[in-house]
Amino acid sequence: MDELTFPSQLVDHLISAWANLAVEGAMPPRLPGRAQLRRLLEVAYVASLETEEGRPTTFTLCCVHSNHEQPEGGDVEWWPFCEARAFEVQELRRLAAATSNEAAAIWVQWEEMETAAPRIFGILNIGAAGAGVLPGFATRSEAVPGSLMLRIEGPGRLTVYHRDRAMMSLAGGRLHREEASTAQLLEGHPLLLEARRYFDARLQAAGAPVDHTDGLRLDSAFRTLLVIILAGIQRIGSGGTLVLVSPDSAAQSFLKPKYALKPGVAFLAANYTAMLLARANLDAMIGPGRRARDLRDNLPDDLQRFYLLRLEVRTARQRLLDEAEFLARLSGADGATVMTSTLMPAGFGVEIAYGPVTLPPVYDVKEGRALDVEEFGMRHRSAIRLVAAAPDVVAFVVSKDGSVNMIFGQDGRVTFHRDVPLVRGVV
Repeated sequence: MDELTFPSQLVDHLISAWANLAVEGAMPPRLPGRAQLRRLLEVAYVASLETEEGRPTTFTLCCVHSNHEQPEGGDVEWWPFCEARAFEVQELRRLAAATSNEAAAIWVQWEEMETAAPRIFGILNIGAAGAGVLPGFATRSEAVPGSLMLRIEGPGRLTVYHRDRAMMSLAGGRLHREEASTAQLLEGHPLLLEARRYFDARLQAAGAPVDHTDGLRLDSAFRTLLVIILAGIQRIGSGGTLVLVSPDSAAQSFLKPKYALKPGVAFLAANYTAMLLARANLDAMIGPGRRARDLRDNLPDDLQRFYLLRLEVRTARQRLLDEAEFLARLSGADGATVMTSTLMPAGFGVEIAYGPVTLPPVYDVKEGRALDVEEFGMRHRSAIRLVAAAPDVVAFVVSKDGSVNMIFGQDGRVTFHRDVPLVRGVV
């Protein structure tokens, strides 16, 4: 993570990252010239600071060269305007109100001539097919592979994508490179291992192909679901706390839910398992390292089963996304939302009643220093005290400005992971 003088330094970082992609053989799409790229980033950033009837401005930009060919028969619908519009802050603000940041994009084209300004040529209907709807599972740029994708997630929060790879994000005035992505969320944490064992057992009981349900895939999917839920809390705009606990954790005694849920509310876990099972079955049919879109000219013999499996994946994914959004909205109640590692919600509007606690050292991972608990607000102080009393808990605190901090116990101290960017990195 770097201090950032925006936008010139972000342009330099992006050009450098694109050059590294080329060296890796990733064949990234062409970038606009430096002046045009700066214009794209600058206008998008300033537009993110605008509001529409008190709501934050969020949108996705799909930026392509003027000679970009629209693929035929793809999942993306290209809706061109009769007349191109100026690429300006107010245009983006108006179009953001008319398009869904989850399933649509604003179509921007740039010209070869460096002095030519980018123009808004229309909008894209990306939908759930190949778009991911929310951060995770897939990204918008997978649906439009020849594009530079910019996702504006709130005031001053911008993420740049190449295909399914989040190259960097800007949040809180700081630049987060790819390696600071959610691929490291809960890495090696007992809760992640507990989730892996639980859902692996469910998948095997359901007859999932063993080769397509390995631990890394399960870890990646679980982290992705956390990202989706936290992104949903972000969009509400009032902040909130998500507490992740083991089903048998002693931390339950410190949590006093105003709205306690009866044990066995397993809708999220069931939809998550259904999505993983559908994905594993389709992967087994397609073959290793391939995607459904790779088979357009070489479809399997059993076409009926292939299309049924692909429909099953899309349906299961949409149900899971709806379920995650439902859970995220529970954070609108005053208090934390508590969920187990087996994806069973325990309650919401939860008061953290930790009692007298001697606080161990609180360590900031990114800044490499000890922190004073009193510098934080009530949400963060409560989460820190909870983790101090029950080190096996992980708390995610989403601030009103959209920043996400992760708090967990490690090596006898409370560890504070500041400004976790909700992007899907390389897993």
